[in-house]
Amino acid sequence: MKTAHIVANGIVVNSIIVADDANPADFGAILGPEDAGIGWAFDGETWAPPIGPTIPLEDLRGSAKAAVDASAETYRLTYITPGAGQAMAYQQKLTEAKAYLADASLTAAECPHIFAEVGITGATAEAVAQVVTDMHAAWQVKSAEIERLRLAAKAAIDAAETAEAINAAAAIVWPE
Repeated sequence: MKTAHIVANGIVVNSIIVADDANPADFGAILGPEDAGIGWAFDGETWAPPIGPTIPLEDLRGSAKAAVDASAETYRLTYITPGAGQAMAYQQKLTEAKAYLADASLTAAECPHIFAEVGITGATAEAVAQVVTDMHAAWQVKSAEIERLRLAAKAAIDAAETAEAINAAAAIVWPE
């Protein structure tokens, strides 16, 4: 595992732990010192710890929680396609798949998304419907895991009493 940092306007706004074989750029991050954290400066070459007045812990908490949400979304996108329209299409396909598996006499007019994928996702409408429901079930497990890690990090950020503890709580190790 290695530490990567998300830098905005020359300041680290989040630090994340990534697998050794992961590309930090996939998470919008760059490699940096293990001890660097939120508030550190990076000018493209040199890393420096924060100087001057410290960031109020409540401000740091807010930034860290926003960074946790952004990191979770980036990780989610390794499993799903982005976009509200795509989410609606997935939901419609699931509705049609469940209906078709309950009643195989349904037609292409009644389950257009399922029939549109015959020959692509599966050889038959039943095979397509089964793939759709299987993928949905797998996503439910992964989505719950992401939410558990995201919400646990945010709770730990709320409980943290120092900037270092906030930074540590925000550094989620996403499963490979």
